[in-house]
Amino acid sequence: MPQVRMYGVMDSLTLGVPVLKKPTHRVYDGFTTTKGTDFRVRVTNSVNMSEAKFECDWKLQRCLMFNSQVQHKISTFKGSSPSPSVLTSRMARHILAEMMEIGWDKVDTIDETFQELTLKLHDTVGRKHSLLLNLNHQKEATEMCTVNLPIPTDFIINQDEQVSLQDLMNQFRNMVKRCEDFWEMMSEIDQNTWVLEPEKPSPSDCHRRLALGPSASLHIKVDAAQPRLLPQCSFLGADQVVAPSRERLNQNVHKWDVHCSLLENLQTVLETTLPSPKNSSREKFNLECGICYSYRLGEEIPDKVCDDRCCEQTFHHQCLCEWLRVLPSSRQSFNRIYGECPFCSKPITVKIDVSV
Repeated sequence: MPQVRMYGVMDSLTLGVPVLKKPTHRVYDGFTTTKGTDFRVRVTNSVNMSEAKFECDWKLQRCLMFNSQVQHKISTFKGSSPSPSVLTSRMARHILAEMMEIGWDKVDTIDETFQELTLKLHDTVGRKHSLLLNLNHQKEATEMCTVNLPIPTDFIINQDEQVSLQDLMNQFRNMVKRCEDFWEMMSEIDQNTWVLEPEKPSPSDCHRRLALGPSASLHIKVDAAQPRLLPQCSFLGADQVVAPSRERLNQNVHKWDVHCSLLENLQTVLETTLPSPKNSSREKFNLECGICYSYRLGEEIPDKVCDDRCCEQTFHHQCLCEWLRVLPSSRQSFNRIYGECPFCSKPITVKIDVSV
């Protein structure tokens, strides 16, 4: 932590760690104590002192105006107050002491006002996880901690005491540990199957849509707290294509073994080896919508398939709904639209979502 002494006016000036680092730019933000009073100060462009900029409270500015040594050292002087902040000198010292206690290697980022702090840790296989802390005292305790985990994250925070970063880090570490088996199961799925969605799974995503064939897929939703249990399963595609897989799942559900991995169990109950990068090409499953001629429509991918065996064209649900609505020959009954496939003119049905 840098010590800057400005003779004749201020006692030693103690600034926090550099909150912004660039090859030619650095920012220090902290406090100085002068005549028993704490003042907020900020030094920017401190790599090159001839171009440094000094910001402080107007009261401290008035004192510094009489000091020629300070004026000589800092050529560019801006006397406006730093941006408003609820941070106090006491809070800053507490936060710095807490960060030293948990170790600087656990500190990922700090914003310029000490309002946001990101802590990091790695799990047993080296995956990085981040804990974002909002230290604004006006925030509710439930809004203080932000993480990207697949389980409920109820941090225990005593509002009557100062926040302990070490305690929050310990709670975060325990949460990450509870998720490790889940991430292992999902990692095996991601590496050995064609995951149609989400396109780039995050650590908190508990669902996957797996390719079964050119016009069939399996959507699973896994319980992150118990990832080895049978997940929620739903089949998407032409009924004559997915019906056999659905039947095999129902017949073999008793074979599910919680001591085996999620992928191994899925392939056991479905009596098949799921398509993977080892035995197939992704283009085989990235089928375009037969109406908009694109694969992805926002977050939606084609999930409706014509039931005719000679067609089996795929469509976005939204595209097919809009197509059938404008056809004079289509009809609606309750929450379904009945019409003709845009490709083969065979009967096709689509369920209407409430949002459509």
